[in-house]
Amino acid sequence: MNANGDCLGYRAVLFDMTDRRLNADKQNIAAIAFESLSGMVITDHNGIIEQVNKAFTQITGYSAQDALGQKMTLLSSGRHDKAFFHLMWTSIIESGSWSGEIWNRRKNGEVFPEWLSISTVFSLLSANF
Repeated sequence: MNANGDCLGYRAVLFDMTDRRLNADKQNIAAIAFESLSGMVITDHNGIIEQVNKAFTQITGYSAQDALGQKMTLLSSGRHDKAFFHLMWTSIIESGSWSGEIWNRRKNGEVFPEWLSISTVFSLLSANF
């Protein structure tokens, strides 16, 4: 504004929201997928359980509170030998995934077979460039 109060121009501040919206959409899709009918577990690189979904708790009987901070051996049935797990982990390390039938144990002690798929996901936030 000048001394007479006349407007001399306008100032606009613009933000490109494309990336923010795409990231929000991706997070929503991930949240929906995580709450699928399939039991899902997220662990850290040491195999410590960080998150489980509702289907996991229904299948295993372990609540999120029971499972968080535990290792996946929480579900161990004792029916697989070291060679089985060696082959499984070799596949995970070499290809980033493994799938197959495994016997696990519910919280109530019941042993049950399940089809298990494991996928390695690397966080870009923790990557060292």
